[in-house]
Amino acid sequence: MSHDGCVEHPSLLAFVGGTEALTIRLRVNGKRYQRPLTHDLLSSLVSELGGRPVKAQIDDMRDNTFYGSVFVRQGDRTLELDARHPISL
Repeated sequence: MSHDGCVEHPSLLAFVGGTEALTIRLRVNGKRYQRPLTHDLLSSLVSELGGRPVKAQIDDMRDNTFYGSVFVRQGDRTLELDARHPISL
């Protein structure tokens, strides 16, 4: 608990590459790059196939490498996909 009585949420510092950072910044600001970046293509593909991202998580860290999963809901099923953390963001 923090000093004000609120439950603190654990946080994790994760470094991302320039393209990932650009994509995150554009999305946060409600903008898009003039041509689709990899993340834009993946987002469009998931959406066009009737899916929506549910959550991303880090499952493990081995040899200074994060291993994670992205969960995508499509209809009545949830797909768990192996993913690197920069792509998951």
